[in-house]
Amino acid sequence: MQRSRDAARPLRKDAEHNRALILSAAQELFATQGFDVSLDAVARKAGVGRATLYRNYPDRDALASAIFERNLCALEALSARVKDAPGAFEKVLHAVIEQQIACHALVPALTYGQPAPALAALAARMTRLLRAPLASAKANGEVRDDLRASDVLSVIAMLSASFVACATERERRKRAKRAFDLLLSGLVPR
Repeated sequence: MQRSRDAARPLRKDAEHNRALILSAAQELFATQGFDVSLDAVARKAGVGRATLYRNYPDRDALASAIFERNLCALEALSARVKDAPGAFEKVLHAVIEQQIACHALVPALTYGQPAPALAALAARMTRLLRAPLASAKANGEVRDDLRASDVLSVIAMLSASFVACATERERRKRAKRAFDLLLSGLVPR
């Protein structure tokens, strides 16, 4: 109950700044040390106290959900900007993959971890943000007519699986590019 009341109230500037620091630190540490990195390490990296971290993100899942929320907001904004432009679908898909590369440690944790209602809502938003660029790509003959947003989520999962275990960002990027190139061949109309 407290959380929903807090969500309606705007944050003070310093609290907003602390949340941004925590999310950036968590994303970086998850990427370099894995999803199991201690939350104390996240607080230290962000330069905030443990109480500040736990007040904003009571557990690891809340922190992961907040990172995905931030990333989805950026993807929604991109999708809205490019929705009808030629190549919009590919631009959005590239942006999704870039986020997957940056957040690779979160993918298996969220895919195979405890199901959370917030994560289901994030998946629904991902599906919605893909619809306009996908419709535009179909209209422009850039993708198959029978391709659905749910298919694209499967494609994203396949791409993520191709690089999620790679040790370095460079290796993840190389594997993602190769997998993306291969998958595109299966997405274009024949």
